[in-house]
Amino acid sequence: MGSPSSAQVAEIVPGLLVGNMTSIPKIDMFLEGRATGESIVTILTVLSNQNLVRLATDFTDKLRSRNIFRRVNHIVISLRDSTDADLLGVLPETKNEIDTALDVSGSSKPRRFCLVHCAKGDQR
Repeated sequence: MGSPSSAQVAEIVPGLLVGNMTSIPKIDMFLEGRATGESIVTILTVLSNQNLVRLATDFTDKLRSRNIFRRVNHIVISLRDSTDADLLGVLPETKNEIDTALDVSGSSKPRRFCLVHCAKGDQR
């Protein structure tokens, strides 16, 4: 998905986004024209490195402080950011978090988005 300094976001299905660490502070640019002040955004961090988790938390806190969205949630799933990490081991929890974030069983209002990211955006 690019270098860690390059924020890239791809929308897999409506509302479900994948990206890298630097996608967090720039998500509003990607969602421009689709998200409103009533939108709910969930950042799903899939990392085990505590320094990177803190950085993702800082990015999320800064996004919250900009008051662009109705609510910004941050969820951390602990998984090593490598090609041989056991993704299947965290898949049920991750799926549940994504379903909850996108409110798949509830109403479609307000509009909801979920960004799933790791450090570089290569593994997710």
